[in-house]
Amino acid sequence: MISKSRPRRSVDSDASVFADHYAKLMRSLWKGDSQFGLTPRNFRGFMRGAKVFGEDWDNELQQDAHDFLVWTWNFLQEAFNTCHGKTNLNNLTPSEEEFRESLPVPIAALKEWERYLHAERSFLTSIFTGQHASRIACQTCKYTATTYEAWNDISLGLPKTTQTSVESLHKALRHYTKSEEIEWKCSKCQGSKARKGIQFTRLPNVLVFHLKRSNNAGGKITTSLEFPLEGLDMTPFAVESYRLENEESETQKAQIKRATLESERSLMCQNYIKSVQTTPPYLYRCFAIIRHKGASLNSGHYTTDARDQFGKWYTFDDSNVLPIETRALVDKERDKNNAFILFYERSNLQQKFSA
Repeated sequence: MISKSRPRRSVDSDASVFADHYAKLMRSLWKGDSQFGLTPRNFRGFMRGAKVFGEDWDNELQQDAHDFLVWTWNFLQEAFNTCHGKTNLNNLTPSEEEFRESLPVPIAALKEWERYLHAERSFLTSIFTGQHASRIACQTCKYTATTYEAWNDISLGLPKTTQTSVESLHKALRHYTKSEEIEWKCSKCQGSKARKGIQFTRLPNVLVFHLKRSNNAGGKITTSLEFPLEGLDMTPFAVESYRLENEESETQKAQIKRATLESERSLMCQNYIKSVQTTPPYLYRCFAIIRHKGASLNSGHYTTDARDQFGKWYTFDDSNVLPIETRALVDKERDKNNAFILFYERSNLQQKFSA
């Protein structure tokens, strides 16, 4: 897909150089052209020679795979962002924030998504970018304050337990989204007790989980993680679909209709949202796993297990690529304490994205 798009020349030159050569690297890898194409080693050497990497990456030190993934995504987004150079939107006024807070979460999330796309829009955002709503609710007067955030991956914490302990991806997601009591001064009633929770309001076609394995002492959290290769259901963690007919107040219906019409790019059809990223069920299957072997994220070795478009799995270990049986991937003894980044694709869509 990158090879079919050209980076915009008005953006930062480093981003354009990176995107051009990254596209060449992807074409070479897909064609298996190791003799005349661009290899990862040559790609890295060229980026260092062009001074694109900067101080953080222009060395031989062990680097964090997640940091490099984020850095790569940011450079590609800079190169392909069709909204580069647009003037930022003004912050919402207090009255606008109050009106947004009165809207159902799916409608308010849609408006915030349109604001996000004003400055960040590319084929990358259409594939990788999701959104969640973080809501604080006063326990005394029930006043709420909601923030909407776009993201490209989800960083999940793991309990700091023994190497033989096992966590599940589903349990980690429950912990990430659960409502918890916090100390918070309410601006309406001055109360100090509130609850805060997260709901996903938009789930992308490709879902990336980063597992936080670094502890405060610089060591590695070796908790094993059970995760499904098929049938990951994100629906329980997402906001419920909204239907206008459920509103009893005609005034509220009129406000919601107006808010919907103001979103020029919204995919509102009749009484419900028809956008793929906001329509359940949200079912996913795994297509790649980045693993880290070693006692610390400052040292060790990264490998990747990835599935091709035919459903066959391979292990990538430096220049060695070997087929691997699916049953070996779910073997409880196989590196489940080393899973570091998980890549999932939406499995109930016609359009698929494979490794």
